[in-house]
Amino acid sequence: MKQLKPVEWKEWFKLYQNYKSNIISYSEYLFLTKSQFQKDWRNPYVRSWFRKKYKWFQTNEDVLVSKTGTAPKKGKGSGRPLKRPDPSQYSRTDLEEIVKIYREIFPEISEKEIQRRIKKKGKKLSAKVLTQEFGIPKSTYYYRLNSKGRSFTEDKETIDLIVKSFFENKSRYGRKRLEIYILKKYGKCINYRKIGRIMQKLNLKCSTRIPKRKREIKNLNVKFQDLVKRDFSGKTNNIIATDVSYIPNIYSEMGNHFYLSIAIHHKTKKIINWNLSKNNDLDLVINHIKHIKFDREWIIHSDHGFQYSSKEYQKIISENNGKISMGRIGNSLDNREAEYFFSVIKSECLNDPKVKYMKFEELNELITNYINWYNNDRFQSQMDWKTPQQCWDVCVF
Repeated sequence: MKQLKPVEWKEWFKLYQNYKSNIISYSEYLFLTKSQFQKDWRNPYVRSWFRKKYKWFQTNEDVLVSKTGTAPKKGKGSGRPLKRPDPSQYSRTDLEEIVKIYREIFPEISEKEIQRRIKKKGKKLSAKVLTQEFGIPKSTYYYRLNSKGRSFTEDKETIDLIVKSFFENKSRYGRKRLEIYILKKYGKCINYRKIGRIMQKLNLKCSTRIPKRKREIKNLNVKFQDLVKRDFSGKTNNIIATDVSYIPNIYSEMGNHFYLSIAIHHKTKKIINWNLSKNNDLDLVINHIKHIKFDREWIIHSDHGFQYSSKEYQKIISENNGKISMGRIGNSLDNREAEYFFSVIKSECLNDPKVKYMKFEELNELITNYINWYNNDRFQSQMDWKTPQQCWDVCVF
């Protein structure tokens, strides 16, 4: 906004007084203000700006004189005040005490240690001098002075318990599951954030698996209806999911792989049956699926693998009072429960490089032990931290 000279301000004030005294009309005042001073009185910012000037002018006419370019008064100084106080304001005694403290804490140490030593050595100085000279907020100084502060040191008993629990589960549990495991087994409540902090300090890490593209043989000519429609909680039906995955191994007779077929219950996440074979054939699936029987009707869900579209497979399911359901072709997420279990077992059990060099009997024993542990000891967050077997025991089929 254009600045006016003191003479122009006085003329505008006189014009305003004439308007307030009804000597000139409102329209005349608007016109003269616009023509003489290039100001639009209808603008609220102009009116506010003018009234402040007019009010100040009533008490002091020097307010109209611009201060731009004028030198400050002698000794006043200009610019922002110094953040660090001038040492000249301290007494000789204060300066000597500050030097003593500086000499005491001169080595490179942490801020907490500096605060501790200041508290110990700085009793002769006032809080104002200490906080200003050492750059410590007053609130921090009084907090450290009046309380012990918050200690992050972990006791050895807690660390030993976390390490023990971590290796009891063969490095499979992260901080959240370890919290539940320690609470259920040892009856001690340790916050998962504290567990994570200790695990990070001790470099305790859960192993993760790099996802790989699944290789599968599909019969695209046979189609079954998707009866499950991603009902992964099994609320409406008694659903079993099944699938086949491969395990790299040098002792395999064909293809350098062993093959694992599983059947998992949607509602409880329990592995009902499974089979490990050297060959990816029909017997791999049939040999364990034929043992699944329920009194009432149930659904078995799978992808379009060649075993699941065979007549023998369809016959066994029909004889056992079951219905066949298949997900959409090329959409593995329709069979998420089986896919998720394979991801878990490969990251928690089959991630050891030694697995590739295990004989069939050794690998079979390893998987047997893992599935027993998975069913009976592995807590599931989506089931309120219960195991699959605990959920299975309360279900009515």
